[in-house]
Amino acid sequence: MNEILYTIAKDSEGNLFTALSAPKGSEYYCVNCNNVLVLKKSGKTGPRTKRPHFAHKSVAPNCQPETALHFGFKTLAAEKLSQYLEAGATFNFNWRCGFCKDRHTGNYTKKLKSVRLEYDLKHCRPDIALLDENDEIFAAIEIVVTHKPSEHAVNYYLENKIILIQIDLKADDDIYLVEEKLTEPDLVKFCLNPKCNVCDNFQQKIIMSIVDGKCWNCYSPMKASVMKDGANKFLFGPEKFSPAEFTFAREKGVAISEYQSKITGEQYQANFCPKCGTFIRRYSKLLNYLSYAQEEALPNQDFIIRYNCSYCCEKKISDDPDWAQNLKW
Repeated sequence: MNEILYTIAKDSEGNLFTALSAPKGSEYYCVNCNNVLVLKKSGKTGPRTKRPHFAHKSVAPNCQPETALHFGFKTLAAEKLSQYLEAGATFNFNWRCGFCKDRHTGNYTKKLKSVRLEYDLKHCRPDIALLDENDEIFAAIEIVVTHKPSEHAVNYYLENKIILIQIDLKADDDIYLVEEKLTEPDLVKFCLNPKCNVCDNFQQKIIMSIVDGKCWNCYSPMKASVMKDGANKFLFGPEKFSPAEFTFAREKGVAISEYQSKITGEQYQANFCPKCGTFIRRYSKLLNYLSYAQEEALPNQDFIIRYNCSYCCEKKISDDPDWAQNLKW
């Protein structure tokens, strides 16, 4: 992390100002130690000039700019969330799920009724707590400058079904990116997919992608069907489709029939061209169609077919009566 400067301060009434928004001529105080700060904003630019910031008028050896940045950001973030709540507006945020690898979108204000700073949960104190209509916490926002939430706090959130949202600050200029940082948090310990009834872990989304391409042999229009996960990773083709999945693909205009290899004699179901009868054999050729669709070179439609728990499928179930508990994340 580069040198952290003081980029936030308060006036005599406790109002917060960033170094860019603070007018000259006013008196400012440190949000951390309450000592007087001087606004350093020359308007000059160049390799030897520092960006706008505040500096202590007198030496304050026990005050750290990282602490001021942490306090200022969480306070401004709480104010931003409250503004959306009061306006009755949607405030979406996005994250790459660590459970299913899919990309999810959530809404801060969907269940939100109040926002609290340093909310005392006895076992931990999240920087920002989001409370529902029953005055119960459903999400905790942790602002990280130098120290991440303790393992004890993270476990408490997970055990009590509290969504952990973590925002990492890497520079003092992040104080100007409050809404952007809330929109794209660095970590969200939650998945929108349903949980497995066996091991209670979040399940993986199985998606059928119908690709509108061309036959690689005669170049006539043809559709190809392929299964992928929520992260767009190729899973399998028609050779592993269930009867219901065959029916669904055919209803969408995909031609599927049994293919037999002339070399090995192996038989399996595959996509084929309805004009010339050429098959799209599994793996490499089928993967090409999906890759072109992901690059937007070919149009495609995605359909959520089912959910699958890849976690307990990968584990061997023993005779231990507590095996289900042992399978949990």
